[in-house]
Order: sequence, then C-alpha cells, then structure tokens
Amino acid sequence: MTSGTEHTPVSEKAGPKWDSSVKLRDARDYACDGCYEPQFVGQNWFTLGNVNTLQSLEAALNRGKSWASAGPMYFRGQRISFTSEPAAEITSYEQLEELFFKHLKWMYAKQNDGLLAAYGQMSAVCPSPLLSCFIDDCIDKGMDLYAGGARYNVIAPCFTALANTIDSLWAIRHLVFDPQTAVTSLPELVEALICNWGDSMNEPFISTLAGPARIAARADRFRRLREVAAGLPKYGRGDLTVDRFGDGILARVAKTAVEVFTDPAEPTAAKMVGPANRYGTAEHPFGLQIQPGAGSFENYVEFGAMCGASADGRLLGQPIASDLSPAPSPVDQPVDYREAPFAAVLDGFSGEGSAAMWNVAPTDFNIREDFPLAALTDVIRVFARGAGSNLLTITCANPEIFAAACQDPEKYDLLRVRMGGWSEYFVAMYPAHQQHHQRRPFSTPDVELAPAPRSGD
Repeated sequence: MTSGTEHTPVSEKAGPKWDSSVKLRDARDYACDGCYEPQFVGQNWFTLGNVNTLQSLEAALNRGKSWASAGPMYFRGQRISFTSEPAAEITSYEQLEELFFKHLKWMYAKQNDGLLAAYGQMSAVCPSPLLSCFIDDCIDKGMDLYAGGARYNVIAPCFTALANTIDSLWAIRHLVFDPQTAVTSLPELVEALICNWGDSMNEPFISTLAGPARIAARADRFRRLREVAAGLPKYGRGDLTVDRFGDGILARVAKTAVEVFTDPAEPTAAKMVGPANRYGTAEHPFGLQIQPGAGSFENYVEFGAMCGASADGRLLGQPIASDLSPAPSPVDQPVDYREAPFAAVLDGFSGEGSAAMWNVAPTDFNIREDFPLAALTDVIRVFARGAGSNLLTITCANPEIFAAACQDPEKYDLLRVRMGGWSEYFVAMYPAHQQHHQRRPFSTPDVELAPAPRSGD
C-alpha cells in the first residue's frame, strides 16, 4: 500500500514532509464507506475519480479526439487528450494497446492535476470540525479533515466501461490485426465507428454528392462489420481466452493508475509536493494512497451517452456495462442473454487484474428464478473462497417478469435489482435503466461449481 514515491522527485523535493506508506495494522483495519470503498477506519480523507476507458480508446484511435461529437461542427470530434498518430500509422495491435495506455495515463494525470490543485480548498467554505475530531491526526496537527489533517489521503479512481473497452480491443485485434480473421483495416473501422456503424452517414465523412446508392452501400458495409464485431466472444461470459486477455488489460489499467503517482510527470509531481509542503511535517508527513477500482454506480446510462460507437458493436450513446460486469446487449438489437455457467463466469473474473482493483471491482449478474438454492449457495461459497472479482451482486428475475413489470409496475413493486454498491426497485427506474437490467446476460447452474482461488490473494 505504498505509492513508491521514494523513486520520484516528490520525496526529494518534499523531504521528510512526504510519506505515503501505510502501516500494516492500519491496512488490515478497514471498513467499507458509502457503497463499498475500503477506508482506514477513522484515519483517512477520501475522494473518488472517474476515468471512462472507452474515451481513452477513442482518443487512441482518433488522434486524441472523441468521435462522440464528430460531425460538421467539430469535424473529427472534440479534443480530450494529446494529438497522437492517425489510425493509418498504427500497424500492429501491440502499438495500439501501448497508445491506448498512454492516453489513459495522460487523461488520468490531467484529472488528478486538477484534483491536487484544489486539495484543501473545501475547508475554507465547508469545514468539518465535528468529523475531524474522530479522524486520527487532525487534532494533533490542528488541521481540518478537508485541509490535510487526516493521517492518510486516499484517491480512488473508478474506471468505467471496462468490459466494453476489453471487448472493443479484442474485436479490433480480431477484425484488423489477426491475419486469420481480419476483415477490415483500422482506418476503415474508425470510419465505421465515426459513422455510428452506418447509422449516421453525414458530412464531412460521407459526401452527399456521392448519391444515395453509394451512401447506402457504404452504410451496409459498416453494418456488416458491426455484425461481425457483435458476434465475437465477450469478456466475462466464460470464454477463457477472452477472459485472460481482459484480465491482462485490467492489470495494466490498475498499474497505470498507480504509475500516475509513483512515476509522475513534472506537473503532477509539483502538485503532489505542494500539499506536502503546506500540510506535512517531519512528525506528521503528508502522503497519498492510491486505490484503483471500478464503479459506474447509477451512471451506466450517463457515461454511455458520453461515448461514441465502440468496436464491440455498441452504438453512439448507448449504455456501457455496469461496474466490471459483462456488457449488456445493445438496445437496438434483440436481447442476447449469452447464458454461461456461473462457475466458468466466476473463473473468468479470477486473476491478477481484478485482484489489483483495490478499491473494489463489482460484478453484477442476473439469474433466473428457477436457479436451485443449493447451486446459489455454492456460488456464494466459492466466491467467498476467492473465485471471481472482489464484489458480487446477484439479481434474481426471469426475463418475462422484467417485461411484465414495465407494463404493470404496481403488480411487481417488490422486484429489486442489484448493482455494485446499491440496489433499487425495478419499477422506480426510468425506462433506459430498466432496459439495461433487462439486457444483462444470464448465468446458469449448468455445471458443478468448484473453488478457484484468485491469484494475488
């Protein structure tokens, strides 16, 4: 639980005023705060962050811009990251993956530069004198909880759209770079995504002078590519190859988040030194503790609206997967429940990647009402022994019950759906949220469950 800043300019510039290490007894004495975030009991200040990984992938494919806003006004879209090489110059999957993580690190570092620049300012307008009395070191230092008083300062980035991003990277590797399965080039795939898989054939990407027939033929080409992408195996549904690929992406995401602080760019390092000089002393040094995690909470619709079409077959603005859960079926297509044995699904979420999500990576699943009690008991038992990610929620309802509840809500007012950190009555949700839960994959008790310890435990 150390940030490793002894190898960065931060410790050199801040000297004894900086220390990000955590005592082992404190690390083991934790409790969940809010939804599920681990806290050092009575010892830390805490803040969340949000990094939409699909936007980082758009930036990697679109020279630092998001094609969610592409069109006559913003051309290739609004800038969200640095300018990088065009798709035509990305000649291998490995090059694309490296570029994706460069954009991810840059975008997260920029977010934290703003967070650290504003650190401590809240206490001037909204201090917390009562709570500060119960947080270690605030009284000893004579500082408010929100102004450097706490012993630890936890930053927990919540990475979102992880399943969609993993599925998209897998699709790009399959559709573009694998000689055995490639059906398109990367520039054409990017064009298809900017054109929303053929549903938005607009200027400046498609000339109206081309004529209706040519435009329709091009749109049909993009729609056929989408069919291929949508038909590929998806992360979190028991395909061992895809799940291991996804776990590797998760591990790099967590590592990248930590490296923003342990190997910071100069602007970030300077903003880390500032609070240490203002709030740290040799007796009570200031430090940061980084806890990567996953969490969309109720924002899977909102965050999806920020993203353009993605290479997993999702259209512009459609919802993303909740938390670290498998992606739901696109809302414009027939529901594909992608049923898979719960044992294989849990095993697919067991690995170094999910274990590295210290701020928790919830996985949310649907089962049918005839799921045997003994089988459900086994699911919970093997999860408790270490299989799967580090948080599990299960919603039990048949597809026809979901559908009936949408039409006759008073009759089904006790139907409850669950996501990482919270639950809600299904009938209280807006239709877009209801659709999301109806389109989740279903897990089955088809095979015997066996313990599968998560590596890293």
